[in-house]
Amino acid sequence: MDREGISRLRALIIDVDDTLVVTGIDWGRVRSRLREELGVEIPEKPLAEKIRLRIKSSSKLTRALKIIEEEEMLSAKAVRRDDELVALLNELRGRRVRIAIVTLRSRASAEEVLRCLGIYSLIDILVTREDSVSRAEQLKMAVSALGVKNDEVVFLGDTEIDEGSARLLGIKYRGVSKGPNARGVPQDLKRFLKHLIHSYP
Repeated sequence: MDREGISRLRALIIDVDDTLVVTGIDWGRVRSRLREELGVEIPEKPLAEKIRLRIKSSSKLTRALKIIEEEEMLSAKAVRRDDELVALLNELRGRRVRIAIVTLRSRASAEEVLRCLGIYSLIDILVTREDSVSRAEQLKMAVSALGVKNDEVVFLGDTEIDEGSARLLGIKYRGVSKGPNARGVPQDLKRFLKHLIHSYP
């Protein structure tokens, strides 16, 4: 990101899985449970979005979402506090940069991830799948709640959907690489946060 873009920065929006933190959630096991317990086969991604298109029964959908949340909570409880991430986000907040989280996780599991990382109190806005399963809609909600303009935001994500949604809305995008066999907070994310701090006017 160029210096002009940084000078306009008022908010960061960060995705959770494989961007903020690599939890190692076992999506293969999630899909196996859906198949074995409900007879539902959903190979498409993202699962939280596609499941609503494939399951028409409200009771079955409720059970499917419960299965997903159970696995999400297991992965969340394995997350550990990251003092360096806490310090970096505190530094940005001290420079009046607001921070939002968007995720296709459930709210309960997302809150658990943020608490385990030690950053729950540093987050201004949390948008989850209970709010919307569309990444573009989630970004719109976050920007509106933050009270900023689209061109004053940087969105950090890790998928083509993340990038496409940001570009559709005129939001600056920065992809985060988690690295091979990584766990915890990606070093690439920390490097970018340090870059923002060192370049901030």
